[in-house]
Amino acid sequence: GERRARVGLFTGCVGDAMFSGTNRATARVLQANGCEVVVPRDQGCCGAIHYHSGSDGPAVDMAEANRRAFPEDLDAVIVNVAGCGSMLKDYGHMAEETPGVEPSQVARLSGFSGQVRDVSEFLADLGPRPPQGVVPWRATYHDACHLVHAQGVRQPPRELLELVPGLELVPLPE
Repeated sequence: GERRARVGLFTGCVGDAMFSGTNRATARVLQANGCEVVVPRDQGCCGAIHYHSGSDGPAVDMAEANRRAFPEDLDAVIVNVAGCGSMLKDYGHMAEETPGVEPSQVARLSGFSGQVRDVSEFLADLGPRPPQGVVPWRATYHDACHLVHAQGVRQPPRELLELVPGLELVPLPE
């Protein structure tokens, strides 16, 4: 169908090794919604583990490598792992806090961070094409901690689930 967006898919390191099927499914859903999906081979770890353990320099290096891996002409960089998404969205702030990082690099990483979107928030904003199959299930949705608390993304996953024909979404009390 009509191309509605050109996006990059961040596959991560652990996510790609352990949940590669999720990455493939994410690409298929994006394509079904009119997105050209670019998956750069040069991307790597988001750097969260390094950064949170105090290895700021290597984390900034990983951030810069990821920034360079993605083409500049994308409408968004899509991520489907909440922890990685939180880190990618925080690259500018991380670089700003890290001693010795030049202001120009902070600006480049901030620009990259501004492109990063969780797949659910991107699709909700794009206006997803309605799913065709019926899923006659009763289900609940539990917020991913990094998605809701670090990224502030709460409604988009629910909005997408509500589009699924036959799916009864039951609220999950705390």
